[in-house]
Amino acid sequence: MKRLLIPALLFLAACGAPKSASLDVGGAKLRVTGPYAHENLAVYLIHSDARDDRDYVTLDEALKSRQVEVTEKAQEQVNELTLENKGDRPVFVQEGDRVIGGKQDRIIGLSFVVPPKSGKMPVPSFCVESGRWAGAQMFFSAGVTNAFASKEVREAAKFGKNQGEVWEQVARAKGEATRALQTPNTNSSLNETLESEKARKLCEAYAAAFAGLLPKHPDAVGAAIVLNGRIEEVNVYPGHPLLAKVFPRLVQSYALAAIAKKEGPAAPAAGDVARFMQEGQVRNRRSEKVAGGNDLDVMDCDKQLRCETRYGGQVVHAQWMNRGEASAPRGDERRNRGQNEQPQQQQEQQPPKRD
Repeated sequence: MKRLLIPALLFLAACGAPKSASLDVGGAKLRVTGPYAHENLAVYLIHSDARDDRDYVTLDEALKSRQVEVTEKAQEQVNELTLENKGDRPVFVQEGDRVIGGKQDRIIGLSFVVPPKSGKMPVPSFCVESGRWAGAQMFFSAGVTNAFASKEVREAAKFGKNQGEVWEQVARAKGEATRALQTPNTNSSLNETLESEKARKLCEAYAAAFAGLLPKHPDAVGAAIVLNGRIEEVNVYPGHPLLAKVFPRLVQSYALAAIAKKEGPAAPAAGDVARFMQEGQVRNRRSEKVAGGNDLDVMDCDKQLRCETRYGGQVVHAQWMNRGEASAPRGDERRNRGQNEQPQQQQEQQPPKRD
């Protein structure tokens, strides 16, 4: 897939609201279809004639098969872990991948690919379990529930790069889940909620509701998620095989929010999703390198956030996210608190320095 930064919109001619809309994205021709709805959650598929069938392993698969090890660093840090891919296949990691264990539970903060036989490399992480910095176990495992962290938690980590906001969004998600589903809320860990039996069954039910969709659309390479009529995010991947692995986990990441609030306008037309992908001007941009061969561009586009990850010069993840509170500035103090100045709660959690 070619570079996906500034898409131009081309609508298919139709009377009334179109059921599909086409996009020319940096030379790649895409098509949006939908909505495909389950109650108040709707998805739209992004189609492409281009094929990229590289056999990526996802992080949760790799952890469960022990192809990958994720550990605390020798000099432990809240916002950085060590990852090693011992296998022969590249591993795709998406922001919001949850890892359990170590000194405290974390999520991965960015999307990237880990090459085969990578050796140990640092990867960005965010704590989703404030208050704990203990435990003899240095290793991390995948959860039983396959869901990514919620969109708000991922937004705070990836776009806001704000540990304090990540904790706020974790606390909010736990509270909403407890009120809507009576999930346990006895500690600060997001995983207590998502790994509970009630949450797991709910996530599996939402994934099952869309399970028959992708096999009918083998040219689908991405998906948009709409909750209560609001476009939340769009994710585009190199090919159908990777989408098929990630799609159920994206759907599951919205299951708790879907039952917490069931009101809003009807799902928009496919053309509205296509328009969302080309709205806004890039106001700010930051570039990062991660896990060796990955280059990321993270962009602030007014009401919308965008990110593009390139591995070996090719796009492996393009994302459009509707801005929420998790990345919105809240006054000069919030705006000026950069990554180099950590929230007080995080400072208290940092492990003691060693000589």
